[in-house]
Amino acid sequence: MQPGSIVRCRNRDWVLLPAETDEVWALRPLTGADDDVVHIHKGLSNLIRYTLPFEQVERVCFRCRPPMTLQTPLRRICSGRRRV
Repeated sequence: MQPGSIVRCRNRDWVLLPAETDEVWALRPLTGADDDVVHIHKGLSNLIRYTLPFEQVERVCFRCRPPMTLQTPLRRICSGRRRV
Protein backbone atom coordinates (compact mmCIF):
# COMPACT_ATOMS: atom_id res chain seq x y z
CA MET A 1 0.00 0.00 0.00
CA GLN A 2 1.23 3.44 -0.91
CA PRO A 3 0.92 6.69 1.07
CA GLY A 4 -2.34 8.36 0.13
CA SER A 5 -4.21 5.04 -0.05
CA ILE A 6 -7.47 4.70 1.84
CA VAL A 7 -7.44 1.79 4.28
CA ARG A 8 -9.81 0.29 6.85
CA CYS A 9 -8.77 -0.39 10.45
CA ARG A 10 -10.62 -0.33 13.77
CA ASN A 11 -13.96 -0.21 11.91
CA ARG A 12 -13.02 3.15 10.39
CA ASP A 13 -11.60 4.50 7.13
CA TRP A 14 -8.14 6.07 7.23
CA VAL A 15 -5.65 7.75 4.90
CA LEU A 16 -2.26 6.04 4.85
CA LEU A 17 0.49 8.60 5.48
CA PRO A 18 4.24 8.28 4.97
CA ALA A 19 5.81 6.76 8.10
CA GLU A 20 9.26 7.33 9.55
CA THR A 21 10.07 3.59 9.41
CA ASP A 22 8.89 0.61 7.39
CA GLU A 23 7.76 -1.13 10.59
CA VAL A 24 4.71 1.05 11.23
CA TRP A 25 1.69 2.41 9.41
CA ALA A 26 0.85 6.06 9.99
CA LEU A 27 -2.90 6.52 9.67
CA ARG A 28 -5.05 9.64 9.75
CA PRO A 29 -8.83 9.28 10.00
CA LEU A 30 -10.52 10.09 6.71
CA THR A 31 -12.55 12.80 8.43
CA GLY A 32 -9.95 13.69 11.06
CA ALA A 33 -7.28 16.31 11.59
CA ASP A 34 -3.50 16.00 11.50
CA ASP A 35 -3.50 15.69 15.30
CA ASP A 36 -5.51 12.46 15.04
CA VAL A 37 -2.69 10.44 13.41
CA VAL A 38 -2.28 6.90 14.78
CA HIS A 39 0.81 4.70 14.36
CA ILE A 40 0.26 0.96 14.16
CA HIS A 41 3.13 -1.51 14.32
CA LYS A 42 2.87 -3.88 11.34
CA GLY A 43 4.30 -6.91 13.12
CA LEU A 44 2.07 -6.52 16.15
CA SER A 45 -0.98 -6.01 13.92
CA ASN A 46 -0.19 -9.27 12.10
CA LEU A 47 0.24 -11.16 15.38
CA ILE A 48 -3.12 -10.14 16.82
CA ARG A 49 -5.19 -10.12 13.62
CA TYR A 50 -6.97 -13.39 14.42
CA THR A 51 -7.86 -12.32 17.95
CA LEU A 52 -8.64 -8.69 17.06
CA PRO A 53 -9.51 -8.64 13.34
CA PHE A 54 -10.55 -4.98 13.46
CA GLU A 55 -6.89 -4.09 14.16
CA GLN A 56 -5.87 -5.42 10.73
CA VAL A 57 -5.07 -2.69 8.19
CA GLU A 58 -6.79 -3.52 4.90
CA ARG A 59 -7.10 -1.76 1.58
CA VAL A 60 -10.50 -0.21 0.91
CA CYS A 61 -12.16 -0.79 -2.43
CA PHE A 62 -15.00 1.47 -3.48
CA ARG A 63 -17.32 -0.01 -6.06
CA CYS A 64 -19.00 2.15 -8.64
CA ARG A 65 -22.76 1.92 -8.61
CA PRO A 66 -24.43 1.29 -11.96
CA PRO A 67 -25.95 4.42 -13.44
CA MET A 68 -29.62 4.86 -12.66
CA THR A 69 -31.97 5.60 -15.52
CA LEU A 70 -34.69 8.20 -15.21
CA GLN A 71 -37.33 5.54 -15.61
CA THR A 72 -36.33 3.64 -12.45
CA PRO A 73 -37.61 6.23 -9.90
CA LEU A 74 -40.81 6.72 -11.93
CA ARG A 75 -41.47 3.00 -11.98
CA ARG A 76 -41.16 2.86 -8.20
CA ILE A 77 -43.64 5.72 -7.78
CA CYS A 78 -46.11 4.45 -10.37
CA SER A 79 -45.96 0.82 -9.31
CA GLY A 80 -47.38 1.70 -5.89
CA ARG A 81 -50.45 3.43 -7.32
CA ARG A 82 -53.65 1.58 -8.07
CA ARG A 83 -55.52 2.15 -11.26
CA VAL A 84 -59.19 2.88 -10.94
